[in-house]
Amino acid sequence: MAEYESRAAHRLRRKSEAVAQQVMALRRQNPAWGKARIAHEVAKANNWVSLVSANTVKRILRDAGLWPEGAQGEKKQRRG
Repeated sequence: MAEYESRAAHRLRRKSEAVAQQVMALRRQNPAWGKARIAHEVAKANNWVSLVSANTVKRILRDAGLWPEGAQGEKKQRRG
């Protein structure tokens, strides 16, 4: 009898090197921008066709060492 894995195989779909370079360049030019803004700007440059999600932007930047280590899941504190 054949043995089956407990779940389907998971493959990440990596983005092209050109998209990754564009994401990293935007981050270097605008260090205050977050992942959503960068994803939005990449889509805007591509005639509003989404090429990358905000979480993929974060992964690309984290892998390149351009994402701050302590920024995982932290929320901004409200003043007032």
